[in-house]
Amino acid sequence: MRSTIHEVDTNMQFNRKSAKGTAILGLFVAFLAFAMTQGAIAESAKDNAAEPNADAINELSKAFGSRAEEITESPLTDFFMVELQNGAIVYSTADGKFAFHGDLYGWTDEKVVNLTQVQKNQTLLRMFSSLPETSTVNFTPEESDVGPSVVYVFTDVDCGYCRLLHEHMAEYHANDIEIRYLAYPRAGIGSRAYNRLVSAWCANDPQVVLEKVKKGDTVAADEYKVDSECSKPVEEHYELGQRIGITGTPTLVLPNGKVVPGFRPATELVTLFDT
Repeated sequence: MRSTIHEVDTNMQFNRKSAKGTAILGLFVAFLAFAMTQGAIAESAKDNAAEPNADAINELSKAFGSRAEEITESPLTDFFMVELQNGAIVYSTADGKFAFHGDLYGWTDEKVVNLTQVQKNQTLLRMFSSLPETSTVNFTPEESDVGPSVVYVFTDVDCGYCRLLHEHMAEYHANDIEIRYLAYPRAGIGSRAYNRLVSAWCANDPQVVLEKVKKGDTVAADEYKVDSECSKPVEEHYELGQRIGITGTPTLVLPNGKVVPGFRPATELVTLFDT
């Protein structure tokens, strides 16, 4: 009798363990099926994500003072990143009914990064990298092992810090930095500064004449010849500076797209290239 009772108890324990194992297995299978279903739903939602309504977003962008230049996906769910023609970045819903303007921060390489500013820098860098070398007046190091770091500089002729920057050209070259000047007459198109910058951009030797006008020296008439083609970059540079909000000279655009106002010595510039 005892043996029979023991066998019954053993069988009951086994059955309880078996039932428990079956239940756990069932829960695992159910969870796995749920996870797979959710993944499929997410992929489906991604594949069927709403396309941005460019016309509506453009209309909404007028509230920010400019039209949309480019509309792309953003790190923010349900929002698109809209780069405006004036250089600003806004975030808009696909239907263009809601948008906000401001800096978006996120984690990158285990640190908090201003993602909006990173995008602005990259956009600006592409913009400047696309400029023809012939449209800028360039001062390039004579020797460079791997190619110099290019720094774009908005410059004027009646600017003390612009002169100071130019006086340090040898130091920039010693640190393997190439300076590419863009004309930015702060007094505007048609001003005396504009005409003197045009004389440099239309000169037989632009580097020599630009150095002269920066010092305030007189440029001989036979040193340059003005035509619509050679003066066009001066107007384009001024318009570009206005578009991206340049308010003073010199203003530097570094190889990483960062905009730095004012004169900076070469050793300081090098430290800013990777920040």
